Amino acid sequence: MDKKILCIDDAVPILLLYQRIFEEHGYRVSLAANGWEGLNALNQGNIDCVVLDYQMPGLDGAAILGHMARRGMTAAVILVSGADPPIELRSQVQAVLEKPMRIAELLKCVERALRTRQADPRNIHVRRTFYDSQIHHDA
Repeated sequence: MDKKILCIDDAVPILLLYQRIFEEHGYRVSLAANGWEGLNALNQGNIDCVVLDYQMPGLDGAAILGHMARRGMTAAVILVSGADPPIELRSQVQAVLEKPMRIAELLKCVERALRTRQADPRNIHVRRTFYDSQIHHDA
C-alpha cells in the first residue's frame, strides 16, 4: 500500500493503538504525541493522511489545520474528537469521528480519504466532510 499516516494525539496509548491498527493494514505510520511534534512531522512532508485529535493541550487540532491550510498541505485529514468541533473545522477535513470510535469505522474513513486524495490531490480540502452516517452504523 505504501501510504503514510501521521497520527497526532496527546494520549500515548491511543497513538500505540493507531500504530498497531494501521501497520496491520499495510500503512506506514508516524506518531506525534502533541501538536508541536505533529507540525514537525508535517513539515517533513510525505504524509498522505493525518489522524488528528481535536482537543490537545498547547497546539490543538484547529491550529494544526490552520497551519496546513496556510502551507497548502494536501494530506487528507480525519479529525477525531470527544467533543463536537465547530462547523468551520468540519469543512476543512475529510471526516470527523467521535471518540470512542470503532476500528472498522476509522479504517473506512482513512481509506475513503486516501482514495479522494489520490483522485485529485490538489482538491483534497474540499469545503465539505465525507462523514457518512452509514459508516457509523455499518462498521
